[in-house]
Amino acid sequence: MDLTPETLAGLAGGLLLLALGLILWMRRHRRLSMEAARAKGRAKVLAVLETVPDSVVFQNVGIDFNGRLGELNILMIRGNGIFAIEAESLRGVVRVSNAPAWSVLGPGGLSRRTMRNPIARVMRNIRTLKERLEGQSFPIRPLIEVVVCLTDESARIEIADAQRIPVLPLSELSAYILGRPENTPKNAHEASKLRTFLLDNGVQSLETGNPPTPEPQAA
Repeated sequence: MDLTPETLAGLAGGLLLLALGLILWMRRHRRLSMEAARAKGRAKVLAVLETVPDSVVFQNVGIDFNGRLGELNILMIRGNGIFAIEAESLRGVVRVSNAPAWSVLGPGGLSRRTMRNPIARVMRNIRTLKERLEGQSFPIRPLIEVVVCLTDESARIEIADAQRIPVLPLSELSAYILGRPENTPKNAHEASKLRTFLLDNGVQSLETGNPPTPEPQAA
């Protein structure tokens, strides 16, 4: 083959396109794998919550208020509180801190990466949800507890800083929820109104046992 400058330029361009295509394929494959892992992890959490009696569970609670968009993975309402549960399908050692990012050391210590602190995202979405409630003639600011649940059995949690928000393995989620004290009358009232609001807005729900009875609507 006569490797003229034109030929070399053509080969270089072909190799560049091939490399670009490979990079795009790897990124798409990784994204799809992460989405599948998140869906599997969320299904594991929902399976555990189905065993918690007297509750109503909402999933994929979309929030759209004043141009701000967000979503809460899972929102559980029962007689002892409202729980926003964020399912994370992380593997290996997860170093939990109050910093903007957590570090994740993969199984066997073969890889290390950082991820955005999920607590900050959930807290921001909860604030937006409360503002949306107030902005739609629902003048309540319900007390919502946040729980981050690591759904992969291989995950090991290392706490770097004192945490106000619990970060739990899946095996401890049910016991944590059941162990919380009962709602105060005010919180119970707001939990009932939040449940009504979500049902009226068509959010998918799963009820277990005998969920709290919604308050009668004013005539």
